[in-house]
Amino acid sequence: MAGLMLNGSMIQGLVYNGNPVSAMYNGQLIWPTASPLPTYEKAYLVVAWNKNDNLTFAGMSANSAAASFDSVCYAGQYYNGSWNPINSTDMETICNTTASKSEYCSSAKFYFSGTPSSGWKSISWKTDMYYQPTGTVTAQVWGSAGNFQRMMGSGTFSMNTNSTYTIQLA
Repeated sequence: MAGLMLNGSMIQGLVYNGNPVSAMYNGQLIWPTASPLPTYEKAYLVVAWNKNDNLTFAGMSANSAAASFDSVCYAGQYYNGSWNPINSTDMETICNTTASKSEYCSSAKFYFSGTPSSGWKSISWKTDMYYQPTGTVTAQVWGSAGNFQRMMGSGTFSMNTNSTYTIQLA
């Protein structure tokens, strides 16, 4: 079993910017050590790359099921010098259809709500059938419950047209 110790004693909590957080080492959760982990009321997907270019999103899903707007995937935003909201018409397209929407940005976030009975298992999105600039992106999914946040999964993907990207969550 792994854990965090200070002066020979297990720590009682880990805080970053005033919020309780989890810690991972070499991809393994080392804090908190208590089981089970909290059930996460919300999750959010962050997709980022090291350039400003078009990112396309379509067919957003959670646990292999369509993440309908606005009951499951309730908001999105993109970063292009500052964070900007993705309007509800575009979110409706991204979540409820196979059509895609493109944002010129260096990163984007999508917010999911609900507490799936089986827990959060995966988050997926698709790219446009005909257009997606190539490049490597990193994606992370974070779960949150109250003030507690934990990274549930991550991946590095080479972006291409007509592709599906899935992050398996733990």
